[in-house]
Amino acid sequence: MPVQSTIDALSSDERQFVFDVFQRHNFANYSAVVEELAASGIHISRSAAHRAGVKYAEKMERLTYSMDLMESLKEKFGDSAAEMANMANQLALSDVVELMMVIKPDPTKIDPLKLYQTVAKVTAASVDVKVYQEDYRAKVLAKAQKAAEEVSKKIKKAGGLSEESANDIRALILGIATT
Repeated sequence: MPVQSTIDALSSDERQFVFDVFQRHNFANYSAVVEELAASGIHISRSAAHRAGVKYAEKMERLTYSMDLMESLKEKFGDSAAEMANMANQLALSDVVELMMVIKPDPTKIDPLKLYQTVAKVTAASVDVKVYQEDYRAKVLAKAQKAAEEVSKKIKKAGGLSEESANDIRALILGIATT
């Protein structure tokens, strides 16, 4: 078992602080990073800081690339759960195929079917999240509309607001127009 890195041995709060320092220094000038960390009571070597910084920067770059790619796909193809799941599935499968071509794994040691099944499970989970978001959004909108209607009825009963004014308020609060 490999030896745990100095950064990995830190508490999660300390590790987050280290990553924040890396970002403040734009993943460069590791001497200054080490000095700032030492001033905060975290003592690591410059080489450990450099290794961890490079690893973290690469991880952030991959994450940013993935997020940008998904955002551009969302703009191009829409935001429905089915479309997003299909995009994510195609993207993951293409990455798996590309990875398999690069590493040329021994088929007796790595089962491509299990990789594809894992991709399918992740896709299913992302679809579930998207469906939950859409359901939640619909429920919140329904509750807001019901509350706006109740307020409107109370104001009308009191004789203080016309139907047109109620619709204007509804449009302002909910962002919807009623006729």
